[in-house]
Amino acid sequence: MRPLEILAVLAVLAGLLRPGWLAALAVLAAAAQLVVEGARWQMVPVYLAASLAVLAGVAELSDRKGLRLAALCGAMVLAVAGVGAAIAFPIFRLPPPTGSAPVGTRLLQVPAGPDGRVLSLQIWYPARPDAALATARYRDTAPGLLLSHLPLVPTHARLEAPITPGPHPVVLYAHGWGGFPQDNTALVEDLASHGFVVVAVGTPGGLGTGHAADGRPVDLDGPLDLSSDAATATTQLIGALNTAARARDLVRVLDTLAALNAGDPAGPFTGALQAARAGVLGFSFGGSVAAETARIDRRVVAVMNMDGWLFGPVQRTGVAVPYLVMSDDAPLPAPGDETAADAGRRNWAILMNRDWTCMRAGFARHGGELMFLTGSLHTNFSDRPYYSPIRRWSGAGRIDPARATAIQRRIAVTFFGRWLRGDPAPPPDQDGSPFPEIRRQTWPLPAPAEAAAG
Repeated sequence: MRPLEILAVLAVLAGLLRPGWLAALAVLAAAAQLVVEGARWQMVPVYLAASLAVLAGVAELSDRKGLRLAALCGAMVLAVAGVGAAIAFPIFRLPPPTGSAPVGTRLLQVPAGPDGRVLSLQIWYPARPDAALATARYRDTAPGLLLSHLPLVPTHARLEAPITPGPHPVVLYAHGWGGFPQDNTALVEDLASHGFVVVAVGTPGGLGTGHAADGRPVDLDGPLDLSSDAATATTQLIGALNTAARARDLVRVLDTLAALNAGDPAGPFTGALQAARAGVLGFSFGGSVAAETARIDRRVVAVMNMDGWLFGPVQRTGVAVPYLVMSDDAPLPAPGDETAADAGRRNWAILMNRDWTCMRAGFARHGGELMFLTGSLHTNFSDRPYYSPIRRWSGAGRIDPARATAIQRRIAVTFFGRWLRGDPAPPPDQDGSPFPEIRRQTWPLPAPAEAAAG
């Protein structure tokens, strides 16, 4: 909880224990917290408890014992509920970046392309220190009531801080199915502190409607649904069309970055971006987008897939550039799962096994690395474990969230450093990190890729 939130709760408790002017102090403390730190739904019970504390004080002065007891009990229950909600959904703090450079961030828009979609960009980059600039919030908008407090979460990046002299290697970030561009801020801020420019891409109006091969319209923003065979077929179609559409978006972003590097009208990115050789980082479904972008645009020279299935042509062809897949520690399908009576279990097993078969075939053809993070589940490859300490709600595995972040940061910096700026490769028997939680498999890269890295 934030400092004034704690103060407001303590003031409420004091007002309940010693009614009178302390009850009025509880209201003042709650009001101060609202004004200074900002309201969030988790604290609403505490605000109501402060009002009941005043009511309890008034009831005592008028010698109405029944009303006072009811107000005291209600206020106590509300205060406890508010504290519980605030702890369950905290205003969290992400681990500070580990690199030597301060981090700056800017928001840009890419004008509508042939498909009519405007793209939103958040760019993180190594910046000159300037403590006078405001610190960026985690998000500008709230993704629904449950996470409506995310705009109150601070980050480590300074808004519109001046970028350090370049050119800097560029990494694009593709979020997951139903995700948003800031859902891996802990990782992308760290990359920026190590000298990378990271560009996260969003589609404010959604992807809209695509069309199947037979011409029928398909909602590209539809849900991932494996509850029946028909729903699974639709999900696979959406996945393929969505992958293709978002990969084309990333190509547009690379074009935009190249233009900014050649002559940024606003000034900050002129000569600062190495957009001709870029990496792509994708979480979950964003891993498919990252892989497909490498398939259609030769400017992408390295891909890091964080626990994502592949959809569309790239699932069959594999990834022909240096490719790193990080996988969670969840059990793979059991032998009988593909014939299970339950459609959800059956279809999940079929798609999971198909993805693993295609991934290993792609590795055998093109080379690459596969790393398992012991103790992790799917959401451990994003910021989501910080959203709540209750793993049932965050979907996280048993690994400590900060530990998982530290491991992913080290691996991402090592991987993109090697392929984008020629950092030395780790020894053959190491994965570039001192973490025993990593289990690693390697397929040799074709000779041209190794030569290009040298």
